[in-house]
Amino acid sequence: MSEQQSPSVGRIVHYVDWQEYGDGPRPGPCRAAIITNVIEPDKADAYVDLTIFEPNGWRVDGAVKNDESHTLGESWHWPERT
Repeated sequence: MSEQQSPSVGRIVHYVDWQEYGDGPRPGPCRAAIITNVIEPDKADAYVDLTIFEPNGWRVDGAVKNDESHTLGESWHWPERT
């Protein structure tokens, strides 16, 4: 994306959590999430609190780091454009 986006309450993002597989940890599937709080509002890669939508319900998670490169463990990123 050419322009820098800033996280704000109500924005939809993708949440990824690393999972253990037979050959070691790797990113699990992307899940839709809504930002419920921005912890560092002046930073584009801010930590945020999320409500995450899972196949069987929803859950909340706090202080989740932005990771557009998809290389960290638990993280959020902007949805890819299709």
